[in-house]
Amino acid sequence: MSQVWLNAPNSNESMQWTEPPRLQGPIVRINPREVHIADPSMYDEIYAGYGRKREKDPRMVSSYASSYAALATVDHDLHRARRAPLNPFFSKKAVLELSGVVQEKVSLLAWHLERVHAEQAVFALSTAFTALTGDIITHYLYGKDNGYLREKDLVKRNIVWDILAKGTSACHLFRFFPIIPALTKALPIWLMRLVRPALSNVYDMQEQISRQSDEVLAHEGAKRRTIYHALSDPSVPASERSVSRLRDESFIVLLGGTESTAATLTLATYHLLRNKDLYLKLRQELQQVMPKPTSEANWAQLERLPYLTAVINEALRLGAAALRPARVAPTETLYYKGYEIPPGTPVSTISYFIHRNPAIFPDPESFDPERWIQAAERGDNLTKYLVPFTRGSRICIGMK
Repeated sequence: MSQVWLNAPNSNESMQWTEPPRLQGPIVRINPREVHIADPSMYDEIYAGYGRKREKDPRMVSSYASSYAALATVDHDLHRARRAPLNPFFSKKAVLELSGVVQEKVSLLAWHLERVHAEQAVFALSTAFTALTGDIITHYLYGKDNGYLREKDLVKRNIVWDILAKGTSACHLFRFFPIIPALTKALPIWLMRLVRPALSNVYDMQEQISRQSDEVLAHEGAKRRTIYHALSDPSVPASERSVSRLRDESFIVLLGGTESTAATLTLATYHLLRNKDLYLKLRQELQQVMPKPTSEANWAQLERLPYLTAVINEALRLGAAALRPARVAPTETLYYKGYEIPPGTPVSTISYFIHRNPAIFPDPESFDPERWIQAAERGDNLTKYLVPFTRGSRICIGMK
């Protein structure tokens, strides 16, 4: 039952988590093969980096439909090899080079907001932000965007949202019955449409990714190398240049780069609009680098703004996914308060509870950017407890 509770949220549409049942201390064996440790001081040991090998739990990743993606790769060394071609695209340098594209998409979003304001219409910011992030990440993938922001009502954006919502809703079932995702990949798409018509958007996206990858790779003289070009480069082993590998990696990059960023933007905007004092303080700071409505600012300017950074950190803290990503130390014994955890044992914790630990973040359910400002003034490194991307060698590649 411990594992079921740690996996499954309440059956509400808003997905609310409740206080965990009082288990037997901070370290609990939640199933015959996995240990869960609810102690922030152990986080960097579980999600270690700096040359210490950490693998994923094969039973957990069996629930992933994109089994050839780096995200779903169990072996430490294979994960490093699969991630290596992607790393340059998610560096700070690469993000700075993309600033013109980002600004272009933001300008399109601003046009939508101005239009809706003039029409005195209702506008869902979650829809707008998903269109924004979707166009940015597809430009990164293919060298051109999918045109979500060019739709007047942005309805095309719902495809990405539906895929994520329907796909993740089945993960809990897939974890206990891993044969299901394996069968769905083995069966032809036309048959799966008949078996599970509710997932038609997923199959549409898979076909679109395959089609777009063929188009990108056919243009060898493209002005800018894309992620597709990097994944299919001759320097990459032939076994890693399969269509399945390209499709799965692209699928994960597309979904991860779209919804999670959009959700964070939506959460931050909601709290800023809900609290006028926070909104006005952020606006005053932004006016230092953008004094006019038409002014533009680059990342180098924005990252030096302390209150903007605090708002982003607070949105990441409250909006981080409530996941339990287990790690396996294949050759290393882990130690915790007198317990020895043998090599090969899946060990997990949940960032949700670190981010809502009142001993670290007083009044944890409140959106309070000032906590980051005050911590910096005291010399406290509060960011060491900010782990929305996990840590170590498996840290989210899109954290920049």
